[in-house]
Amino acid sequence: MKNKFSVRKSLATVLITVMLFNITGCSDFLRKIATQKVEDYVVTAINGFFEHPVDMITSNSKEEVIIPELTEQQEQMALNVIAGSAYEISKIKINDKRDKAVVTLNFENCAYFEEEFPIGKVDELEDMLVYHDVDIDLTVLRTEDHQWIFEDLNKLSEVFFNPFESPCILDEDGNPYNINEAYINLVYVDNYWFDPLMDNPIAGSSLRNTDYLKCVIYFNRPMNITCTAELLCNGDVVATYEVNIDGHVTADCHFTAESGNFSAGTYSVVLSYNGQELVTSSSLTVS
Repeated sequence: MKNKFSVRKSLATVLITVMLFNITGCSDFLRKIATQKVEDYVVTAINGFFEHPVDMITSNSKEEVIIPELTEQQEQMALNVIAGSAYEISKIKINDKRDKAVVTLNFENCAYFEEEFPIGKVDELEDMLVYHDVDIDLTVLRTEDHQWIFEDLNKLSEVFFNPFESPCILDEDGNPYNINEAYINLVYVDNYWFDPLMDNPIAGSSLRNTDYLKCVIYFNRPMNITCTAELLCNGDVVATYEVNIDGHVTADCHFTAESGNFSAGTYSVVLSYNGQELVTSSSLTVS
């Protein structure tokens, strides 16, 4: 009896071992298939990123991707960098359920600016770019219909688009397509409110009983841009005026009350260019 029991025990051990081996082998086989499917999806998607970057990251991300609003010139600089980049998959780590994977990609020749607010023409800005390689971990999820999708592609936007929010790009005549803090500091000098009768800067910061307000903004160089001047009273826009600065060093922002005198309050002028705030004037008290 003892020998029969030992034989049965040995056979059971062998059967269990074989079953465990088969289960493990099957699991490894399924994991290999799932990993290959993940790799195929990632390669197709990332190749698509180099062809149509915005379309790819907005249509292949479960989470909403925030792409910064760039001017045409800024966007073209970003696209040029993307076109000059390359990538490789360095690692794929899939979970036991085979419904989630972390894919590590290495992107070559990504670019950024060392200066916080760079300014210049396109070729000058391209010379300022610093290139480096970036490793990005992207999570891929299996959907209910057994397809794959990236969980969040905001990292791609941060690496390839965000750096091009900062530069102020100038045209061949030195006029800005967009403005940044560096450009404002470069060109802005000061502003003065003018006496409506004498047409000279006022002494102090108040006027009484006036139907005409004029604020002059000074620059340190001739400007060739068309701006929008908004007159604010106690923080609310009460009038808007288009200012064409045609080779001058000043922006004359003048406003006439629609009827009677301007209401009592604290006034200021906001000068904007292409929707971006260029200068906010000093305050003027009207009584």
